[in-house]
Amino acid sequence: MNIGRLIRVETTGNSRGNNCYNQLTFVTGNGRVEQILLTDREMSAAKERASKNQESLRKSSWLDRLAGFKIYWLSRLLSLF
Repeated sequence: MNIGRLIRVETTGNSRGNNCYNQLTFVTGNGRVEQILLTDREMSAAKERASKNQESLRKSSWLDRLAGFKIYWLSRLLSLF
């Protein structure tokens, strides 16, 4: 299970640019699962933007943290098989 996890992936094929990306898989507001690839530079820029605009970030609820906890341990458990 990769939803909500940031995973480092290497590209296959003949790409001119980066050969490593950060893959993020998430569920949108309408229930669709989407995946994006970000370079290290884009990740750094996004983290810096979030740290500068703390007031714009939505707070995570206890339910969000509980779901994250369950997803984390479920993915760890499934990786054993």
